[in-house]
Amino acid sequence: MLSWWGSGVALADYAMTTQLVQVFVVLSLALSIGVPIYFNQHSDGVLATRQAIGYACLIGIALLALSWLYFVGLDAVHAFSPQQTLVYVLLIGGVLSLPCYIVLNHILDALGKSRQVIYLTAIMTVLNIALNYQLLFNSSLSAQAAIATATTAVRIIGLLVLMAWIGQQLGTHALRATLHPPAIKKLLDFGQSELLTGLVFTLGFALLSFYLNARFDAKLVGEFGIFLNMINLSFVVYVGFASALVIYLSKLPNQPIKLHRTTNRQIDWLIIRFVAGSLLAGAVLSPLLCWLYFGQFDTKQLLIVLAALLVAAIDGLAIATIAKLRVAGDTKKPPLFRLLLVVVGLPLGGWLLSMAGLFGVGIAFIIANACSVIALKVYQKRLLL
Repeated sequence: MLSWWGSGVALADYAMTTQLVQVFVVLSLALSIGVPIYFNQHSDGVLATRQAIGYACLIGIALLALSWLYFVGLDAVHAFSPQQTLVYVLLIGGVLSLPCYIVLNHILDALGKSRQVIYLTAIMTVLNIALNYQLLFNSSLSAQAAIATATTAVRIIGLLVLMAWIGQQLGTHALRATLHPPAIKKLLDFGQSELLTGLVFTLGFALLSFYLNARFDAKLVGEFGIFLNMINLSFVVYVGFASALVIYLSKLPNQPIKLHRTTNRQIDWLIIRFVAGSLLAGAVLSPLLCWLYFGQFDTKQLLIVLAALLVAAIDGLAIATIAKLRVAGDTKKPPLFRLLLVVVGLPLGGWLLSMAGLFGVGIAFIIANACSVIALKVYQKRLLL
């Protein structure tokens, strides 16, 4: 919407700031990764829910404090404009609620409500678009601040809906947060490697956005923000699939599951079919996505869209493989393979940026993610029984 009705500066401000805040979104996802497994393996669903909510509240408070330190440090390096500061504060307003939102989503998934959660997500997306439009054209806020306000408002509304839903499913007493140190430790253990990977991963992207904002024009920064936004949207699809896979595998008898070759072939074929189908659907919709995001259609921008979709699809293979290994009891090492995107992708992308623009960055990310998937498959073969 900013690319259509906002200025280039507004798009660049929002693109840069939202990537900085994305660090805390990914941290929330990473630290909540073990909730479905914990819930399914707990004998008391209500108690598990209360402990998970207490854990989520603790994460939210910690991330809120961390976000302030993060902002102060970056502002000291390159001063934020007043509008960038306002957008950052507005988006961070939703950080406190985000861990609880994600945890409640995981619990509803574990309760067998995955399809209804998808419907709710679709409704929240439509509400977000409507609120974006309303605030963009019928408020005194700047374009970038209007979009940030709508984003945070919808996150809070979504949390309230999920709380009411959990209360209806398990009783309102299930919403009373409980801080239980053993549960906190167990949930943190599930997410340790994901936390490190997510932190390095998104911090690398955020600092790259920050660097581009300081050194390049608003058009490039805005297009880079769109490129990452498409990757992030696709990433949500693959994370949702990985969560469903975790729930399915964690319900199998004789946990943790054994990595038998036959079972692995079946699961791998399922993963490949889902990722390939999602990529094909994205490719079919790519001209429409190009028009929606850029406001026009040309070959250069179509290549950027297709590169973003392919980057996300290859990463989806890695995410699903990591989910399978996590249920099998290997929670530490597999997520670290995704760091190849930072170690290989960012330096290679910076080098190719000057020669091929954002498409060069996309090629670098594709190469890095492919290396990650290959390394994971080699690692997995060593564990097969």
